[in-house]
Amino acid sequence: MIFISHTAADKDAIAPIAHTLAKVYGMENVFYDEWSIRPGDSIIEKMDSGLKECEFFFFFVSKQSLKSKMVELEWRNILMKRANKEIKFIPVKIDDCEMPTILSETLYIDCKKYDLETIKRQIIDIINGKMEEPKQIKNFENIEAIIQYETDRSVIIEFTAKVYLEPISQYCIYVNNLYALEVNHNESSMLRGQDTNKTYNGKFVDVLYFKTPRATAVNFPLKIKLTRRGDEKIEIAACGHAISENEYRTIPCKIKNNTNA
Repeated sequence: MIFISHTAADKDAIAPIAHTLAKVYGMENVFYDEWSIRPGDSIIEKMDSGLKECEFFFFFVSKQSLKSKMVELEWRNILMKRANKEIKFIPVKIDDCEMPTILSETLYIDCKKYDLETIKRQIIDIINGKMEEPKQIKNFENIEAIIQYETDRSVIIEFTAKVYLEPISQYCIYVNNLYALEVNHNESSMLRGQDTNKTYNGKFVDVLYFKTPRATAVNFPLKIKLTRRGDEKIEIAACGHAISENEYRTIPCKIKNNTNA
């Protein structure tokens, strides 16, 4: 049994890993609350059953999971049991939390150092299983754009990685008037492109394209600064991340500070 110990606050980041393991080894061999605990089940009894059968225990360590008494009960239970049973205990660190002292000498997987597919591969290699045909699962969007209006004339867009290292740093910004903007960035080796009169949500927009050879790492965003030359307000319709050389999907955008222009 593969036991996935996590808190609900981290579920979006962990779900792709859990579903991949279920496809490789079968849902019945992966203890994950989404399918292992059903309405009407006793949570404690189900957890106890999963822990008794556990051979591989993956503890997803984060600031939120370290606050959870239920998660703490799981991993401390396994730490005591593994002395008398053949159990592999593998922490997977998903943010910049401080590892518990009792785990400080335990080797762990650090999500900040690798992209999502590499993390999956490392976990599968630990279990030493065989990959099967994957099923469709809900996508976790690792990249988001943080939009900060500095003044009524300038805006900074930060493309940032939330959990995993993103090896492909190729993005786009949908804006209202490309020719009214001055563009700056924080990259020494940036490739830029542009397109005009594209349609997005029924409106005509211009598109700025950016590509850099470095990966987008957690806490090391790619920053683009747009400054208006004239009186026209800067309007950002959306931001995108490349899924192929010429195809982009829109990504979540967050407004950090909006000054009325």
